[in-house]
Amino acid sequence: MISESVPHALSLLYCLLGDGEIEDLNFESGGEAEMGIRFTYRFGTKACEAFIQLAYQETQPRDFSFGLNDRIVFRSLGLENYEIYFNYGNKKLRIIDPLESSVKNLWRLL
Repeated sequence: MISESVPHALSLLYCLLGDGEIEDLNFESGGEAEMGIRFTYRFGTKACEAFIQLAYQETQPRDFSFGLNDRIVFRSLGLENYEIYFNYGNKKLRIIDPLESSVKNLWRLL
């Protein structure tokens, strides 16, 4: 779970807060199929307390959510056209697939 999921969480921190360092790393057991990772993300002279909760899920697509200040956004997928949405309360926002954006950027380099 760590190798598949933690890079996504760290990418979100990097995109939101910029280059940073991880300090005070702690792992928490949440049972047989869950674990938590707590740390401080220090960026410049500021710090963000971070918590990553991982839960084993065999079926795909796997659930994904993230949040700031207790405001949690949930991802949903439109599987017919593989559309990605972020949902918060009764709001739903379609987002561009990050893989699609990466491939387009790579194509521009070639």
